[in-house]
Amino acid sequence: MKALSPAMRTVLASLGVVGLVAVSYVTYLLTVVYRPIDAYSITYQVTGGSGPVSVEYSQGTGADRTQAPTPAPAASITPPWSTEVIIPAGAEAKIAIATPPAGLTCVIIQDKGRGRERVLASRTAEPGQPLVCTARTPTGETLNAAPARPTPR
Repeated sequence: MKALSPAMRTVLASLGVVGLVAVSYVTYLLTVVYRPIDAYSITYQVTGGSGPVSVEYSQGTGADRTQAPTPAPAASITPPWSTEVIIPAGAEAKIAIATPPAGLTCVIIQDKGRGRERVLASRTAEPGQPLVCTARTPTGETLNAAPARPTPR
């Protein structure tokens, strides 16, 4: 068997390095850039009215970001108020105030302040009328894709 010339060894080594870089880049694309988003940061906001009201909302369940959201314990809040929770992709985000004494507005915002921010739902209720905002978080989005248009309910 004939020994490889130094030039041929350099070419083969260069091809090996290029191959490793290509495999690393494809792995990065598949595991980071094109990986479906599994959960979203959701911001609930309540504005308007006067005085405290009781609010209930759905929230993530902790360390496992993909588990179905659970209701947070009812809390007494004074508008303007907001809180941030994690909701899995395809799950329902919901905030409810049973009977506000004054007109209130609720808003559900996805990825607030993260460059892909969008309002999923916004509702206003008259005094004494229930106020409920619900929206389903999108599924199948990736970090590089343009956000889908939400369907508020």
